[in-house]
Amino acid sequence: MKTQTAFLLFVMWTPSLAWAQPAADATAPAPATPSEASPAVPAEPAEPATEVDSAIPEDYDSLVQRKSQLINEYRDADQKQQTDLALKKLNELFVTEVKLLEMAEEQLGADNVDLTNAYRATPQGDGGLLAFSLYELGEYKRSAELYSQTINIARRRTDLKLEAYNDLVCLNRRAQQLAQATPEAIDRYNAAIKTSKEVEALLAAKQFDRVAALSPEALATRKEIAGITPKLASEYGTLATALTQTGQTEQAEAAFDTSLEMYEQTIGKETVRYATLLYNKAIFYRDLGRLAEAEAALLETRRIENRLGVDVPSQLMTLNEIAGLYRKTEESEKFDRIVGEYRHLERNSHLGLVALQRHVPLNAYLVGSFDPASLVEDPSLKFLPHELFANLANQMLGVDPATIQSAVGFLSVAPIEQAVCWGVLLKPIVGAELAVRLPFKTVDASVGDFSYQKTAAKTGFAGGYGTLPDGTVFVGTENALKQVLAMQEAKPEVTENSKLGRRMRQMHGSGRLLVAFDMAKIQLFAQAMASEMPPLPPQLANLKSLPDHLDSAGLTISFKESPYVSLQMSPRGDSSVGNLDAISRQALEFGANQLLQTITDSIQATNSPIAEPVQAYLKRMILAKYKELTPRAEADQLVLQLENILDLEAAFHVGLLLPAVQGARASAQGMGSSNNLKQIALAMHNYHDTYGQLPARRVNASEKATGLSWRVHVLPFLEQGDLYKQFHLDEPWDSEHNKALIEKMPSVFASPGIELPAGETIFLTFDGPGTLMQNDRATRFGEITDGTSNTIMAVEANPDRSVIWTKPDDLTYDPQQPLNGLGGARPNGFYIMLADGAVLLQPADVAPKTIAAMATMAGGEIVDFQ
Repeated sequence: MKTQTAFLLFVMWTPSLAWAQPAADATAPAPATPSEASPAVPAEPAEPATEVDSAIPEDYDSLVQRKSQLINEYRDADQKQQTDLALKKLNELFVTEVKLLEMAEEQLGADNVDLTNAYRATPQGDGGLLAFSLYELGEYKRSAELYSQTINIARRRTDLKLEAYNDLVCLNRRAQQLAQATPEAIDRYNAAIKTSKEVEALLAAKQFDRVAALSPEALATRKEIAGITPKLASEYGTLATALTQTGQTEQAEAAFDTSLEMYEQTIGKETVRYATLLYNKAIFYRDLGRLAEAEAALLETRRIENRLGVDVPSQLMTLNEIAGLYRKTEESEKFDRIVGEYRHLERNSHLGLVALQRHVPLNAYLVGSFDPASLVEDPSLKFLPHELFANLANQMLGVDPATIQSAVGFLSVAPIEQAVCWGVLLKPIVGAELAVRLPFKTVDASVGDFSYQKTAAKTGFAGGYGTLPDGTVFVGTENALKQVLAMQEAKPEVTENSKLGRRMRQMHGSGRLLVAFDMAKIQLFAQAMASEMPPLPPQLANLKSLPDHLDSAGLTISFKESPYVSLQMSPRGDSSVGNLDAISRQALEFGANQLLQTITDSIQATNSPIAEPVQAYLKRMILAKYKELTPRAEADQLVLQLENILDLEAAFHVGLLLPAVQGARASAQGMGSSNNLKQIALAMHNYHDTYGQLPARRVNASEKATGLSWRVHVLPFLEQGDLYKQFHLDEPWDSEHNKALIEKMPSVFASPGIELPAGETIFLTFDGPGTLMQNDRATRFGEITDGTSNTIMAVEANPDRSVIWTKPDDLTYDPQQPLNGLGGARPNGFYIMLADGAVLLQPADVAPKTIAAMATMAGGEIVDFQ
């Protein structure tokens, strides 16, 4: 019996023709023409469908071979439009499949219902296709006979939905009525079918007046002669829409009623097609202001959809309309109930992510996503600091995370500007509106027909926010906004099927933070950056080759279930998982050793009586995590996963037992200054990349400080190109025109928490012999023989040394007193910006020789960072 079952399984998987056909109207089993065609009675009768070329084989092997041969012969004839031959081969195929079914039912019996049902599905599909083909040729009697045979097979399927069975019954009834019709009736029916075809073209052209004029009589004629079918019900629904467009509301309502009645009599009320039409009727009532009738129709639609378990987007669409209705009628309790249903469905799907993905630019190379509302509302995530998240979101964007269904952030490259741009896309939950408020002054702006709020130029952030047509809120840079707007014309599947899109959907889930990275988008840039990196420790040397081997990567952080951290990396086509594995293992080993050393040093510095056992415990936990993170190959990817975090929580709490905690947290104001200096450092590097040199401290060759400061000339590299264009570069900083721009100082030159006169900054370079920035001479990085990581580019000076930001004035450097003007910016010290872009906080009591060694670029001093 096992052998026979295995053989039957093989036969079952030989594809049927009905399955291979293109999708067609639900009322017909995949016909060549997806809607009713004008039956043309052939001049000579077609060959009887029961005749076959030869006797049907009796054994399994021959039947299987015969079936495969007939499928190929049918397809060949169909492609060559040899209608009679194709019909003949289709009939032979149906007879062969019926014979196979008889054998299967005899051998399997009731032992394997699923396998038997699969055998029945094959001749049912091809029998329906054959019956429909005969109907199109006008052979109604033979078509009815084939439908009867098909229905007999379908009736024996225990897995067949009632709606599909009723479809067949209706098609059979139509064929029977046409078989009994008079020639005159057939002519009228053909004319009505022809008119209906014309109506389809008129609908496509949106000529609703003509549709409303032609369609009613044609539909009535078809109903009179051939009876009702689900297809006819659908066309009455289409007529209702056309009548609505022409303002014929009474006739439209009657057409809706006729369509619903036909659906109920043919396939039943508890079907997707009935629910869809009922939804359309509800919208019809809503637009007429008949809200009570709209509510009743929508609630019935929701009941049917819920019972059938239809796709989530359809259910959400219905719930959204119901919520909108209750908002109009100000029924808050009903509104809250529907919103609760909506959120429950939405939270358990990834539709929010899909809705936002279509806006992500194609040249985005990094995309991150999470669902804020699900994090807030999920009971299993109540341990998260929701209050902190809400406060931060309100400070940065002026919104409540509980009102955001999905958030997607991205980084991309603006090809023309050669600049990195970023954007954040927010999808509100149903019933919520996101009123974004940035902590900057904004003004009205537009890109084409799209209006948005743009930050004022002096803020240092050239971006803004606005609401896209589908309700998605965008926050980000102007270049990113232009890229998002360009995606509005693209098809959704363009981004859904992209490398990043596929990764995001695969990783998506409730309570997860997702990050996807596409190295291929920035490979050349990454390779260039890697080549310019300073020397790395030997254990990390292979990291520089990562752009040569990595194609894409995905990072998932789960807040509720294992694995809590998962990193998947895919190699390039010319590389391998093994290369990624070697790079990752070395980096992990180096990281574990560094962490062990840092913890050892920190704990020993506490002189705590429990330092030794705590150190031993933390060492054991770090080594265990290192082993757990060991990379492994899975499906052409390298995977690193963190399965358990309870031990990390325990290690954290043990660490809190130490009486001293190493490394106090930097204040928010200090971090603000640090971030600003990092932006300035990046701008200086971009300036050097563009011009092959750093800007001089003043622009002209005069010995007097009458030019414009270096701070002005890095504006284009701080996203302040518009402000830069406003300066008269051939005039001194204090000309009447240029003085007016002092008040527009970008916030990037400000030190948060330190009060200074308006338009003044304490981000200064050293002005003295041997320093990096000279008055009238530009410096190249190649001249820094002391090393960029040992040379100061700028400092955070004392507030009493502030200068007007446009003035070519900086901090005078005295080699004998290198700390003059330094150390008083903040209680815990002052920041220095090194030539390699690093920003370091120096204590107020830093050794003068340390600053003196870093002040020069070619002095040959040894820097003692201790």
